[in-house]
Amino acid sequence: ESAKRLAGENTGLSKLLSDLKTELHLGKGIAAGHLKEVPRLIHAVRADIREIAQALYRHFSSSVHEVVVRLADDYRGRYGLQIDYRNTLAVEEQTVLIRKTELVNIVDTLFSNAVRAMEETEEKRIDITLSASDDTVSMEFGDSGCGIASNNRDAIFSRGYSTREGTKGGFGLYYARTVLEKYGGSIKVKRTAPGR
Repeated sequence: ESAKRLAGENTGLSKLLSDLKTELHLGKGIAAGHLKEVPRLIHAVRADIREIAQALYRHFSSSVHEVVVRLADDYRGRYGLQIDYRNTLAVEEQTVLIRKTELVNIVDTLFSNAVRAMEETEEKRIDITLSASDDTVSMEFGDSGCGIASNNRDAIFSRGYSTREGTKGGFGLYYARTVLEKYGGSIKVKRTAPGR
């Protein structure tokens, strides 16, 4: 409804601006009636833009802290993992612009990949740190698993690529990269070694 109203106001504003340009090009004076409409139309368009922005924010925002805590509790309970979680975000920094289902899928992919990487290790530990710098929220996610070979660091984000032979898969990290890039984010392997 707001979008329709905004489109109507924009059409009215566009017509008004077009009429004003025409009058200026023809050397006519600006009609007093047109001039009185400009502030009202600008105010209406600004109000609609604020309303649409708030609706988008409600629809496309998630608490990264809540998602991590919920999934950490789930994986800790299912797999007996030791999870070291550090959150240095201020309360207002914990909300990120991404659909909750997308964020849950991405964080769940990180947890499930970590569990698979730790299948052969005695210590099953995951380290997660949330931090912020400027307008960017970062999540560092590490595990005590087998590590990632240096020649696979970029390949693991390719569609259909899997380090596990003979299994279907290879879509989780591809999905994570695709979704994060859609929102202006990124995902990468920072460092890797067995047990780190």
